[in-house]
Amino acid sequence: MKHLLLSAAALLSLSTASQATTTIEGGATDVTFNTTDPGLVITANPIPFGPFNLDLDPGTLTPSSFTTNVLSIGTDETTINLFEDTNSLPISVGFSFTNPFGTTGDPITGETFGVWLIDIGVVRWDGPATFNFGNGGAFSLALNDTFFGTPGTTNVSGTFALISESAVPEPGTWAMMLMGFGAAGFAMRRRRSSVRPLAQIA
Repeated sequence: MKHLLLSAAALLSLSTASQATTTIEGGATDVTFNTTDPGLVITANPIPFGPFNLDLDPGTLTPSSFTTNVLSIGTDETTINLFEDTNSLPISVGFSFTNPFGTTGDPITGETFGVWLIDIGVVRWDGPATFNFGNGGAFSLALNDTFFGTPGTTNVSGTFALISESAVPEPGTWAMMLMGFGAAGFAMRRRRSSVRPLAQIA
């Protein structure tokens, strides 16, 4: 019985450790930006990202972060027009995640504009967005400002950071726990069947 209790404790500790790792995978969706004059005409394409893992240190709860490209952006215009292209125009990017399941969050917004004489385009983003998943799980995504030539394109990178882990075990953890409890039940059943009644011993 003591060994069974130790096995159950080991399973619980493994499930707790696995919850500290969150797999991120997905891509940008619903990208809205200026496509016609007046203003700097923008082109943009999503870059799928992941899978990669974010962790919380069990002792200090210090979050890890990961930076990867999530979007390419640019313009086909060859020069910046002082009276049109230097005006700031909105840009918005939504995100869809295959991992973690059930992730929700608002689109990330920002602005695009051109710099006259230097002939470069600029994309500048608002602060990081928070995405929620599971039971209390959350991570942040901050898009990084960048520049692109006229004409030209560049990649927009995003920095992901885990805020809190989900209290719901991942599918792999459930499978491991079920196998462990099944093995414990099988061992208890074998032990029970191996103990003969006193009447049979006599």
